[in-house]
Amino acid sequence: GLFVIAVHQALVLASGLAPSDLWGVALLRFAFGVAAAMPPIWLGFSLSFGEKNGGLRRSHCYPILPCAALVAFAASIPLVLGRGVQLISTGRTGHVVVGLDGWGKLLFSVYLLGLLLVLLHLENLYRYAAPPVRHKLTTLIVGICVALACQIVATSYTLLFGLIHPSYFLVSAVGFLGGQVMIAFALVRHRLLDSSIYVSRYVIYRSLTLALVGGYLLSLGVVAE
Repeated sequence: GLFVIAVHQALVLASGLAPSDLWGVALLRFAFGVAAAMPPIWLGFSLSFGEKNGGLRRSHCYPILPCAALVAFAASIPLVLGRGVQLISTGRTGHVVVGLDGWGKLLFSVYLLGLLLVLLHLENLYRYAAPPVRHKLTTLIVGICVALACQIVATSYTLLFGLIHPSYFLVSAVGFLGGQVMIAFALVRHRLLDSSIYVSRYVIYRSLTLALVGGYLLSLGVVAE
């Protein structure tokens, strides 16, 4: 999961250093295609992390990952065909910005829902973890949430206006960097990869994540309108 984030950020940086706008957009398409793999990978991490000694042994977990991976793959196919992210000329000034077409909005919508699903599962993992290990999870869960929440903010803005604002990349980079520092600290400090975390049945309808993200998106839409 951390490797995919690093590849995504490297491609974003390369797009900014590209010798031409066309090369920059091509690299951005590649970067967003890599980003589409983040939700399934982090969902797989949270599912396996919630099992004793790792691994996916709960029968109800098996359909989730293949479906999430298939949806992410299908949504990113237009990027390979040169769709999704386009150069757009804005009005009389002729200033060129990077915008989304219909396929791009679909991809970002799927990406946003995927991030929400990961946060939803991580919240329930933390909520129903056994008390002896719950305090060990705090830094890890917060780190992942910081990284993905910044993506939700940047993605929602892009979907709202159909343009990729330059601050999108700054918000993403800061969120990912801060989140990865917290994740690394938690894994090393508490040796979480060697811990067994027992989780009771998840109660998704009591999720705080849905309330917070839903309220944020609703407020964003009202303010924009």
